[in-house]
Amino acid sequence: MRSLTLTLGTALTLGLLACCSSAPACPVCPSGQACDPKTRTCVPGLEPGQPCGLDGGATAGEACVSGAVCSTFTDGTSVCAVTCNLDGSAPFCPGAELCGSFAAPDGGRQGLCLTAAALGGSCNPDGLIECTPPGVCVQPPASATGTCFALCDPTSSANPCTGGESCLAAFSAADAGVCATPVADGGPCSDYANAFCPRGELCIQEAGTDAGSCFARCDPAAAACAGTQSCLAPLGPGQATFCATPQPTGSPCSTATGQFCSDADRCITKTAGSDVGVCYQSCGSSQPCPAGTTCNPTTDPTVSYCL
Repeated sequence: MRSLTLTLGTALTLGLLACCSSAPACPVCPSGQACDPKTRTCVPGLEPGQPCGLDGGATAGEACVSGAVCSTFTDGTSVCAVTCNLDGSAPFCPGAELCGSFAAPDGGRQGLCLTAAALGGSCNPDGLIECTPPGVCVQPPASATGTCFALCDPTSSANPCTGGESCLAAFSAADAGVCATPVADGGPCSDYANAFCPRGELCIQEAGTDAGSCFARCDPAAAACAGTQSCLAPLGPGQATFCATPQPTGSPCSTATGQFCSDADRCITKTAGSDVGVCYQSCGSSQPCPAGTTCNPTTDPTVSYCL
Protein backbone atom coordinates (compact mmCIF):
# COMPACT_ATOMS: atom_id res chain seq x y z
CA MET A 1 0.00 0.00 0.00
CA ARG A 2 1.25 3.34 -0.88
CA SER A 3 2.29 5.80 1.76
CA LEU A 4 2.81 9.51 1.19
CA THR A 5 5.95 11.55 1.92
CA LEU A 6 5.33 15.27 1.82
CA THR A 7 8.89 16.45 2.51
CA LEU A 8 10.64 16.99 -0.81
CA GLY A 9 13.58 14.77 -1.55
CA THR A 10 13.62 12.53 1.52
CA ALA A 11 15.07 9.80 -0.70
CA LEU A 12 18.13 11.99 -1.35
CA THR A 13 21.16 12.50 0.84
CA LEU A 14 23.72 15.19 0.21
CA GLY A 15 27.46 14.97 0.37
CA LEU A 16 29.58 18.04 -0.29
CA LEU A 17 32.75 17.20 -2.19
CA ALA A 18 35.72 17.60 0.07
CA CYS A 19 37.60 19.48 -2.65
CA CYS A 20 41.26 20.04 -2.04
CA SER A 21 40.98 19.35 1.68
CA SER A 22 44.73 18.71 1.95
CA ALA A 23 47.74 20.45 0.44
CA PRO A 24 48.37 21.48 -2.22
CA ALA A 25 45.19 23.52 -2.42
CA CYS A 26 43.51 24.60 -5.64
CA PRO A 27 43.91 28.16 -6.80
CA VAL A 28 40.74 30.22 -7.14
CA CYS A 29 39.19 28.77 -10.27
CA PRO A 30 37.68 31.04 -12.94
CA SER A 31 34.00 30.99 -13.78
CA GLY A 32 32.87 27.70 -15.33
CA GLN A 33 35.74 25.77 -13.78
CA ALA A 34 36.09 23.80 -10.55
CA CYS A 35 38.73 22.10 -8.47
CA ASP A 36 39.34 18.50 -9.57
CA PRO A 37 39.68 16.60 -6.24
CA LYS A 38 42.08 14.10 -7.84
CA THR A 39 44.58 16.46 -9.46
CA ARG A 40 43.85 19.58 -7.36
CA THR A 41 43.87 21.69 -10.49
CA CYS A 42 41.25 23.86 -12.14
CA VAL A 43 39.33 21.98 -14.79
CA PRO A 44 36.06 22.58 -16.66
CA GLY A 45 33.42 22.18 -13.95
CA LEU A 46 30.45 19.89 -14.16
CA GLU A 47 27.17 21.65 -14.85
CA PRO A 48 23.94 20.98 -12.88
CA GLY A 49 22.44 17.65 -13.90
CA GLN A 50 25.77 16.08 -14.88
CA PRO A 51 27.17 13.01 -13.06
CA CYS A 52 29.68 13.90 -10.36
CA GLY A 53 31.69 12.43 -7.50
CA LEU A 54 34.99 10.61 -7.37
CA ASP A 55 33.44 7.51 -8.91
CA GLY A 56 30.59 9.08 -10.86
CA GLY A 57 32.29 11.73 -12.97
CA ALA A 58 32.22 11.04 -16.70
CA THR A 59 34.88 13.62 -17.57
CA ALA A 60 38.25 14.70 -16.23
CA GLY A 61 36.62 17.36 -14.12
CA GLU A 62 34.69 15.61 -11.37
CA ALA A 63 33.72 18.67 -9.32
CA CYS A 64 30.61 20.81 -9.72
CA VAL A 65 30.77 24.43 -10.82
CA SER A 66 30.48 27.12 -8.19
CA GLY A 67 26.98 27.34 -6.74
CA ALA A 68 26.29 23.61 -7.14
CA VAL A 69 26.95 20.59 -4.94
CA CYS A 70 27.39 16.91 -5.70
CA SER A 71 24.22 15.17 -4.50
CA THR A 72 24.26 11.41 -3.99
CA PHE A 73 21.09 9.35 -4.45
CA THR A 74 20.09 6.18 -2.63
CA ASP A 75 20.94 4.09 -5.73
CA GLY A 76 24.54 5.34 -5.56
CA THR A 77 24.40 7.75 -8.49
CA SER A 78 25.44 11.37 -8.03
CA VAL A 79 24.61 14.54 -9.94
CA CYS A 80 25.44 18.21 -9.57
CA ALA A 81 22.60 20.28 -8.14
CA VAL A 82 22.25 24.06 -7.72
CA THR A 83 21.95 25.25 -4.13
CA CYS A 84 19.40 27.75 -2.81
CA ASN A 85 18.38 29.23 0.54
CA LEU A 86 15.27 27.80 2.19
CA ASP A 87 14.54 31.11 3.95
CA GLY A 88 13.75 32.82 0.64
CA SER A 89 16.92 34.87 0.47
CA ALA A 90 19.60 34.77 -2.23
CA PRO A 91 20.88 32.68 -3.89
CA PHE A 92 17.62 32.01 -5.71
CA CYS A 93 16.80 29.22 -8.12
CA PRO A 94 16.93 30.19 -11.79
CA GLY A 95 13.73 30.78 -13.72
CA ALA A 96 10.69 28.84 -12.49
CA GLU A 97 12.68 26.23 -10.55
CA LEU A 98 11.66 25.40 -6.98
CA CYS A 99 13.82 25.41 -3.86
CA GLY A 100 13.31 22.04 -2.18
CA SER A 101 14.38 20.95 1.31
CA PHE A 102 16.88 18.07 1.52
CA ALA A 103 18.93 16.41 4.24
CA ALA A 104 22.31 18.10 4.65
CA PRO A 105 25.62 16.49 5.72
CA ASP A 106 25.51 18.26 9.10
CA GLY A 107 22.12 16.73 9.96
CA GLY A 108 20.18 19.89 9.14
CA ARG A 109 18.37 20.88 5.95
CA GLN A 110 19.75 22.34 2.74
CA GLY A 111 18.05 23.81 -0.30
CA LEU A 112 18.43 22.36 -3.79
CA CYS A 113 16.87 23.69 -6.96
CA LEU A 114 14.24 21.47 -8.57
CA THR A 115 12.75 21.58 -12.03
CA ALA A 116 9.06 22.50 -11.61
CA ALA A 117 6.48 20.13 -13.09
CA ALA A 118 2.86 21.17 -13.67
CA LEU A 119 -0.18 19.19 -12.53
CA GLY A 120 -0.49 16.11 -14.72
CA GLY A 121 3.20 16.27 -15.61
CA SER A 122 5.93 13.73 -14.95
CA CYS A 123 7.91 14.08 -11.72
CA ASN A 124 10.81 12.43 -9.92
CA PRO A 125 12.16 14.00 -6.70
CA ASP A 126 15.28 11.81 -6.91
CA GLY A 127 15.85 13.28 -10.36
CA LEU A 128 15.31 16.82 -9.04
CA ILE A 129 11.95 17.18 -10.78
CA GLU A 130 9.19 18.15 -8.34
CA CYS A 131 5.60 19.28 -8.64
CA THR A 132 4.61 22.93 -8.41
CA PRO A 133 2.69 23.49 -5.12
CA PRO A 134 0.06 22.45 -4.20
CA GLY A 135 1.02 19.47 -6.33
CA VAL A 136 2.43 16.24 -4.95
CA CYS A 137 4.41 13.61 -6.83
CA VAL A 138 2.64 10.24 -6.76
CA GLN A 139 5.06 7.47 -7.72
CA PRO A 140 3.74 3.92 -8.18
CA PRO A 141 5.81 1.26 -6.39
CA ALA A 142 9.10 0.46 -8.14
CA SER A 143 8.50 3.21 -10.73
CA ALA A 144 11.28 5.66 -11.56
CA THR A 145 8.84 8.50 -12.27
CA GLY A 146 5.47 9.66 -11.02
CA THR A 147 2.67 12.05 -11.90
CA CYS A 148 1.81 15.41 -10.33
CA PHE A 149 -1.57 15.56 -8.60
CA ALA A 150 -3.14 18.38 -6.59
CA LEU A 151 -2.85 17.61 -2.87
CA CYS A 152 -6.04 17.77 -0.78
CA ASP A 153 -7.60 16.61 2.50
CA PRO A 154 -10.31 13.96 1.98
CA THR A 155 -11.54 14.40 5.56
CA SER A 156 -12.63 17.98 4.82
CA SER A 157 -16.30 18.56 4.00
CA ALA A 158 -15.33 20.98 1.23
CA ASN A 159 -14.13 19.71 -2.13
CA PRO A 160 -11.19 21.86 -3.29
CA CYS A 161 -10.87 19.97 -6.59
CA THR A 162 -11.96 21.35 -9.95
CA GLY A 163 -12.98 19.95 -13.31
CA GLY A 164 -15.31 17.33 -11.86
CA GLU A 165 -12.53 15.67 -9.87
CA SER A 166 -12.94 14.52 -6.26
CA CYS A 167 -10.57 14.60 -3.31
CA LEU A 168 -9.64 10.94 -2.99
CA ALA A 169 -7.83 9.27 -0.08
CA ALA A 170 -5.26 7.62 -2.31
CA PHE A 171 -2.85 6.85 0.54
CA SER A 172 -2.87 4.92 3.81
CA ALA A 173 -3.18 8.21 5.75
CA ALA A 174 -6.88 9.14 5.74
CA ASP A 175 -6.21 12.91 5.63
CA ALA A 176 -3.80 12.78 2.66
CA GLY A 177 -5.36 12.67 -0.77
CA VAL A 178 -5.23 13.89 -4.33
CA CYS A 179 -7.66 15.44 -6.78
CA ALA A 180 -8.52 12.80 -9.37
CA THR A 181 -11.37 11.01 -11.14
CA PRO A 182 -12.14 7.78 -9.24
CA VAL A 183 -12.73 4.36 -10.74
CA ALA A 184 -16.37 3.27 -11.01
CA ASP A 185 -18.00 1.66 -7.98
CA GLY A 186 -16.93 -1.96 -7.87
CA GLY A 187 -14.27 -1.41 -10.49
CA PRO A 188 -10.64 -2.49 -10.03
CA CYS A 189 -8.15 -0.06 -8.53
CA SER A 190 -4.40 0.01 -8.93
CA ASP A 191 -1.49 1.62 -7.11
CA TYR A 192 0.59 1.01 -10.22
CA ALA A 193 -1.75 2.80 -12.63
CA ASN A 194 -2.99 5.65 -10.39
CA ALA A 195 -6.52 4.19 -10.56
CA PHE A 196 -7.95 5.56 -7.31
CA CYS A 197 -11.02 4.42 -5.40
CA PRO A 198 -14.07 6.66 -4.87
CA ARG A 199 -14.16 9.04 -1.93
CA GLY A 200 -14.35 7.19 1.39
CA GLU A 201 -12.84 3.99 0.01
CA LEU A 202 -9.37 2.47 0.04
CA CYS A 203 -7.55 0.36 -2.58
CA ILE A 204 -6.30 -2.93 -1.15
CA GLN A 205 -3.83 -4.46 -3.56
CA GLU A 206 -1.45 -7.38 -3.24
CA ALA A 207 2.13 -6.28 -3.94
CA GLY A 208 3.13 -7.11 -7.50
CA THR A 209 -0.41 -7.69 -8.80
CA ASP A 210 -1.97 -5.62 -11.58
CA ALA A 211 -5.06 -4.50 -9.68
CA GLY A 212 -6.82 -4.53 -6.32
CA SER A 213 -10.31 -3.87 -4.97
CA CYS A 214 -11.92 -0.87 -3.30
CA PHE A 215 -13.15 -1.24 0.28
CA ALA A 216 -15.07 1.29 2.35
CA ARG A 217 -13.05 2.91 5.11
CA CYS A 218 -14.55 2.61 8.58
CA ASP A 219 -14.14 3.60 12.20
CA PRO A 220 -13.97 0.60 14.56
CA ALA A 221 -15.80 2.63 17.21
CA ALA A 222 -18.70 3.46 14.89
CA ALA A 223 -19.48 -0.05 13.57
CA ALA A 224 -21.04 1.35 10.41
CA CYS A 225 -20.38 -1.56 8.03
CA ALA A 226 -23.30 -3.14 6.20
CA GLY A 227 -24.63 -6.69 6.23
CA THR A 228 -22.13 -9.39 7.19
CA GLN A 229 -19.21 -6.99 7.01
CA SER A 230 -17.18 -5.83 9.99
CA CYS A 231 -14.69 -3.02 10.47
CA LEU A 232 -11.40 -4.90 10.17
CA ALA A 233 -7.70 -4.09 10.44
CA PRO A 234 -6.34 -7.11 8.53
CA LEU A 235 -3.09 -5.35 7.65
CA GLY A 236 -2.14 -5.31 11.34
CA PRO A 237 -2.79 -3.26 14.50
CA GLY A 238 -2.69 0.47 13.88
CA GLN A 239 -3.08 0.07 10.11
CA ALA A 240 -5.97 1.20 7.91
CA THR A 241 -9.40 -0.15 8.80
CA PHE A 242 -12.08 -0.99 6.23
CA CYS A 243 -15.32 -2.92 5.87
CA ALA A 244 -15.05 -6.56 4.80
CA THR A 245 -16.65 -9.91 5.60
CA PRO A 246 -14.31 -11.73 8.02
CA GLN A 247 -13.38 -15.29 7.16
CA PRO A 248 -13.87 -17.97 9.86
CA THR A 249 -10.84 -19.38 11.64
CA GLY A 250 -9.31 -22.10 9.47
CA SER A 251 -10.56 -20.57 6.20
CA PRO A 252 -8.38 -19.39 3.30
CA CYS A 253 -7.32 -15.74 3.31
CA SER A 254 -5.74 -13.58 0.64
CA THR A 255 -5.40 -9.87 -0.06
CA ALA A 256 -5.46 -10.67 -3.78
CA THR A 257 -8.95 -12.20 -3.55
CA GLY A 258 -10.31 -9.88 -0.85
CA GLN A 259 -10.58 -12.62 1.80
CA PHE A 260 -9.60 -11.27 5.21
CA CYS A 261 -9.42 -12.75 8.70
CA SER A 262 -11.21 -11.34 11.72
CA ASP A 263 -9.18 -9.11 14.03
CA ALA A 264 -8.85 -12.07 16.43
CA ASP A 265 -7.01 -14.06 13.74
CA ARG A 266 -4.02 -13.53 11.49
CA CYS A 267 -3.52 -14.70 7.90
CA ILE A 268 -0.57 -17.10 7.96
CA THR A 269 1.09 -18.11 4.69
CA LYS A 270 3.26 -21.20 5.01
CA THR A 271 4.22 -21.66 1.35
CA ALA A 272 6.96 -19.38 0.02
CA GLY A 273 5.75 -17.21 -2.84
CA SER A 274 2.07 -17.98 -2.25
CA ASP A 275 -0.45 -15.16 -1.80
CA VAL A 276 -2.99 -17.47 -0.11
CA GLY A 277 -2.87 -18.27 3.60
CA VAL A 278 -5.09 -19.62 6.36
CA CYS A 279 -6.78 -17.71 9.19
CA TYR A 280 -5.30 -18.84 12.51
CA GLN A 281 -6.16 -17.50 15.95
CA SER A 282 -3.63 -14.97 17.24
CA CYS A 283 -1.91 -15.72 20.53
CA GLY A 284 0.51 -14.23 22.99
CA SER A 285 1.15 -13.73 26.69
CA SER A 286 -2.35 -12.26 27.15
CA GLN A 287 -3.98 -14.40 24.44
CA PRO A 288 -3.75 -18.10 25.33
CA CYS A 289 -4.57 -20.74 22.74
CA PRO A 290 -7.55 -23.10 23.02
CA ALA A 291 -6.99 -26.52 24.61
CA GLY A 292 -5.14 -28.89 22.30
CA THR A 293 -3.26 -26.17 20.40
CA THR A 294 0.00 -24.33 21.03
CA CYS A 295 1.23 -20.81 20.29
CA ASN A 296 3.64 -20.81 17.33
CA PRO A 297 6.00 -17.94 16.44
CA THR A 298 6.55 -16.52 12.95
CA THR A 299 9.39 -14.60 11.37
CA ASP A 300 7.56 -11.46 12.56
CA PRO A 301 8.19 -11.21 16.34
CA THR A 302 4.83 -9.44 16.80
CA VAL A 303 2.82 -12.29 15.20
CA SER A 304 2.13 -15.72 16.72
CA TYR A 305 -0.68 -18.13 15.97
CA CYS A 306 -2.46 -21.13 17.47
CA LEU A 307 -2.10 -24.54 15.86
